Amino acid sequence: MRTPSRLLAISSLGLALAGTADARTRPHYGGELRVESATPNSSIGTIAADFVTESLTSIDSDGQVQPLLAERWDSQNGGRRWQFWLRTNVRFHDGKVLSAADVTEALNNKRGAPWRTVRANGSTVIVECDDPQLLLPETLALRQFAIFSTDTSGVLIGTGPFRLTGAPGTSIKLVAFDDYWQGRTYLDSVGVTGGRGLRDQWLDLSVARAEIVEVPAEQIRRAQQERIRTLLSRNMELIALVPSTNSQALQDARMRQAISAAVDRTSLLNVIFQKQGEVATGILPNWMTGYDFLFSSGQNLALARDLRNQVKQNGTITISYESGDSIQQLLAERVVLNARDAGIAMQSGPRGVREVDLELVRTSLASTNSGLALHQITASFLPDETEAVAADLNSIYADERELLSSARIIPLLYVPRAFGGSPRLRNWTLGPDGLPAIAQIWMEDRR
Repeated sequence: MRTPSRLLAISSLGLALAGTADARTRPHYGGELRVESATPNSSIGTIAADFVTESLTSIDSDGQVQPLLAERWDSQNGGRRWQFWLRTNVRFHDGKVLSAADVTEALNNKRGAPWRTVRANGSTVIVECDDPQLLLPETLALRQFAIFSTDTSGVLIGTGPFRLTGAPGTSIKLVAFDDYWQGRTYLDSVGVTGGRGLRDQWLDLSVARAEIVEVPAEQIRRAQQERIRTLLSRNMELIALVPSTNSQALQDARMRQAISAAVDRTSLLNVIFQKQGEVATGILPNWMTGYDFLFSSGQNLALARDLRNQVKQNGTITISYESGDSIQQLLAERVVLNARDAGIAMQSGPRGVREVDLELVRTSLASTNSGLALHQITASFLPDETEAVAADLNSIYADERELLSSARIIPLLYVPRAFGGSPRLRNWTLGPDGLPAIAQIWMEDRR
C-alpha cells in the first residue's frame, strides 16, 4: 500500500509537470522575430507595408469581404455610390486618431482607382464612381488601397500592429504598436532582412539566427527531407506565358493556341516542382472557382501541329525569362522543346536581351476573391483590355474562357507559397494571402 507521503510526492510531481507543460503552451509576450527573404533590398519596403498599414476591408480565405478599418458599408445608385462607416478607436502610429478626412486624402491619391472621387461626410466616407462597382468593398481590401501617411523623412505611418522605426534599407525593424486597436501583438518586434540567398536563409534558420525563411515551391520536397518545419499555402502563384501584343509571329490566335496545346504541363509539374502544385487548366486555380474541369490543358501535339500548319510562321518565336532565375530558365527551355516537337521554331533567353514574343511570368494572386483575382491578373498582363470586375461566377467563367480561347494568357502551373519556421514559433499560420500571419505569432523562450 502506498503511504500518504508517497502519494503526496507523486501528486506534487504531477502538478509540477502540468505547470511546466502549461507554461510552455501558454501564449508568451516578448521577443524579436527575425524574418529573412530573397526580396531585393530596394523592394524591402513593400514587405514593411504589410505589417504597418491596413485597408478599409479585408478578404478572408473563402474570398468573402470582412470589416477592417471600416465597420460597415452601404451602396446606392446601383453600386455607383458607396458609404463607409469608420471605426472610432483606431489610431495612427504617431498617436493621431483615424478620421474620415485621413481616409479621403489617402484614397484620392491612389493611382488606378475605380472611383471618381472620395469625400468625408462626418465620420463616414463617401465614394463616388462613374460606373457600377459591385465589388468595391472587396477592391478596397487590395494592398494598393491601404490607408497610411508618411512623415517628413518618408517613413510609413499606418494603423497596423507594427510601426516602422526608420526608413527601409537592407533590413527593416518593426516594433509592436501598443495602442493597436485589435490589441498589442505577442511579439515585441520583427526584423526583416532582404537580399538573402536561399542557402544563407536555411543556414541561419538551422543555427537560430532566423525564425522564418522562404521555401520556394520547387524546394518544398528538399526542405521536408531536411526536416525543416514547413508551412504551405494553397496554390496561389501562377506561372504562365504571356504573348507580346507587339509580336508579329503571334498575331494569329491559332499560333498562340498551338503553343498552348504543345506544352506538357504535367511534366513541368512533376519534374521541376516534384508534384508540388497543380496543372493550370484555367487562369484561376481550381480551389477558387471549382470549374477547372470545364477547361482542357493536356498536351495535344496533334492539335498543336494542325494549328501550326494553318499559320505561316514568320521567323523563330522567342520566349524570355527572368535573368538569373534558374527555375524560370528550365521552364522556358522545356517549353521550347515541347514547341519544337509540334514543329514550332522557338528559342529562349533572359529578359531584356532582345524583343520577345512570349514572356514567362510568375505572379501571386492579389486576392482570394475570384473576380478580383482574375481582374488583377488581366490588368497586369493586358492593361489595355481590362474590363470591370466580374461580380458573379458565371461572368468570371465567361471572361476566363474568352482569355483562354484567344490564348492571350497561357497558364502553365499553379504552385503554393511555402515558408520554413523555427521550432520556437507558436500559433504560426499563413494568412489568406499565403503569407505568415505575423501578428498572431508568439515564441517560446530560448532553451
